[in-house]
Amino acid sequence: MIEGVPSGHRVACHFAEDIRSGRLQPHRVEAEAVEEDVLAPGAVPELPGSVTEILGR
Repeated sequence: MIEGVPSGHRVACHFAEDIRSGRLQPHRVEAEAVEEDVLAPGAVPELPGSVTEILGR
C-alpha cells in the first residue's frame, strides 16, 4: 500500500513493485545549483506554448 493512495487502487508506475517491496524508500535529496543556460540552443520552441502566450496576456 502506498501512502495517500486509496485501498484497491492500482498504481501504474515502473517503480511500483520496488516501492511495494520496500526496495525504494523515501530519502532526503539536497538541491543542486546548475548553470542558468542548461538547455542546448533550440531545445525550447520559439513558438508560443499556450493560448495566453498567443493572445499576449
